[in-house]
Amino acid sequence: MPTTGQVLADQLNTSRELTRWYLSKLKETDPFKQFEIEGKKLNNWYWIVAHMAWAEHFLIINGTGGEPLPEFEHLQNFSMGNSFSEINAIHDVKELMTLFKKVHEHCIARLQSLTEEQMAEDNKLGFSFSSDMSVKGIVMHAIRHEGTHTGSLGILCKAFEVKTV
Repeated sequence: MPTTGQVLADQLNTSRELTRWYLSKLKETDPFKQFEIEGKKLNNWYWIVAHMAWAEHFLIINGTGGEPLPEFEHLQNFSMGNSFSEINAIHDVKELMTLFKKVHEHCIARLQSLTEEQMAEDNKLGFSFSSDMSVKGIVMHAIRHEGTHTGSLGILCKAFEVKTV
């Protein structure tokens, strides 16, 4: 019988498959192009990928007390509340995609190692999601977060007129 951590790791992997599919559709587009809707700039796909890597590491590694990756520091500019128009790209796209994959693999390994007892503990960030302070709750939020930004990538596909269906 799989542990809760293993089940959630599988779900996060499944969510990442959809993210990677949208990114494969965007690979021939300009990762730095920003679209506007009624005068409001959308984040470009470079920023979204960097932010997703930052958030996955922050929520899963920092939130569970895991061993941080040294490269995580490079992603701090992509934390909550920052938009691409306020920062410069640190990595080229290929480096960013390698880091995106490395963070994800590190997070999956962390999730798969968590015991039921660890999943029930309060998360190390002190964040509450729907009144849930547990490690399990923060991991479930990380999965929701992935899906939210995957939807943004889908919108960018439409903006770039990239066929997805």
